[in-house]
Amino acid sequence: MVTGIPVKGHDERNLSELIFIPPQERLPKAMLTVHREFVSARGQPISMVCEGTPSLGLAHGLDNDVLVALINLYITAGAPADGMIRTTLYALMEVINMPKTAYYYRAVHAGLQRLQRTSYSITTPGWYDAGEQIYVTSHFSILNTVNTSHVKTGVDHRSLLQIMINDRITENIRNGYVKPLDLRLYGQLPTLGSRTLYRHLDSYLHAEKARGSAPYVVSMPLMSLAENLGYLDKRSDNLRRTFDALHPPLIASGYLQETAYSGRGAATTVHYVFGKQPEVNGDHLQLLRQYGVHDAVAERYARELNDNVPQIVERFLAQKARRTNRVKDDAAYLVSLLQNASSVLASSKREEVEQLHQQQASKKQAKVEARQQQVPLLSTTLNDLAPEAAAEKIFNRFRRRLFVTRGLTVSELDQLALLVSTGHVLPDEMEKSVMRATSTAAQGGDAMALLRNYLNS
Repeated sequence: MVTGIPVKGHDERNLSELIFIPPQERLPKAMLTVHREFVSARGQPISMVCEGTPSLGLAHGLDNDVLVALINLYITAGAPADGMIRTTLYALMEVINMPKTAYYYRAVHAGLQRLQRTSYSITTPGWYDAGEQIYVTSHFSILNTVNTSHVKTGVDHRSLLQIMINDRITENIRNGYVKPLDLRLYGQLPTLGSRTLYRHLDSYLHAEKARGSAPYVVSMPLMSLAENLGYLDKRSDNLRRTFDALHPPLIASGYLQETAYSGRGAATTVHYVFGKQPEVNGDHLQLLRQYGVHDAVAERYARELNDNVPQIVERFLAQKARRTNRVKDDAAYLVSLLQNASSVLASSKREEVEQLHQQQASKKQAKVEARQQQVPLLSTTLNDLAPEAAAEKIFNRFRRRLFVTRGLTVSELDQLALLVSTGHVLPDEMEKSVMRATSTAAQGGDAMALLRNYLNS
């Protein structure tokens, strides 16, 4: 079960560039289909049709936060191939610093249902398939499966979630088509609109960093930006007021240095100057240089990957040690891992999870074997008792309650005890069978069949 909060967040790049979910907190109930035409952060024309259901409507508003949390929980779980996340409602909300109140528990649960039932059709050039490295026409829902446990009052912090993310998204994540996302900043921004704008602008910043050096500046038509973010209002004056309210939190956080407008009406262009980026960790920079990575490249990845740099280098050294043929160019090999850092880190996380499961299984098996080794000692002691006393000890009150919950009836337990007290079955033999039944039940097997054999013989 995933419960940890990721220190460094991530975003799937299609989802941050093609904002799927309108940030408006409310949509008209009759609005079940939205057809959007916009230009992506890659400069490509996109056509997207979003379709909801009468009972739930379209995914919107808070569902953006839910999606960000799910992406990061999936990566934290080691990006499992089946796309399945097992977590709690509380842990999901904790990822993006959401208030833990009854209102939000209900709102997040409703959002999960909308993410499963809202479908998206994207025409080419649109969704980028990182595995095939082509743009594809695609039709899917963000979530395939949503299972939630309920309490009498509905959903709360105890509710367990089992969620399967669509493989269009999970395959891209496993293929490394992700970008960093500062979850601390995301959780601190006060409105859905400012958080959605941050995610989208960060996809531009990610591209700008790859192309050049600071200062990073982006300009785009206001109407196109609004369409790209999913705002449904078409009036430029309303949209400008909307964006005027979104900018201050991003400037106050230091993410943006300044914003400006040029032009009027539908021809308005908005200009963004990004703030100073985090300082490079000198130790991480030197670590990359040590293996021959060029200064400019080392600085870029030391800045982008920050605290993940040592883990990537550790992976690099481990893979080198396992190779049968010698690595000819350490720098090129290390850079290839840096370029695919997210998939490398996800792979490391999968190995950690698998190793933990193996350790837990080994401990469980050791306990079972230890109990089985104790059986002869216990049985010898029981053989020394009178048959009636041995029967009472074997089928004590605790075991009776346990076996009743496993499917034996009280009458069957009395018959088994009678076999011991009348001498038809030796106490040591019955004790061994009872211990085996208990062990088999702990591992999910048909424990009671072992004991019923005595009644059928």
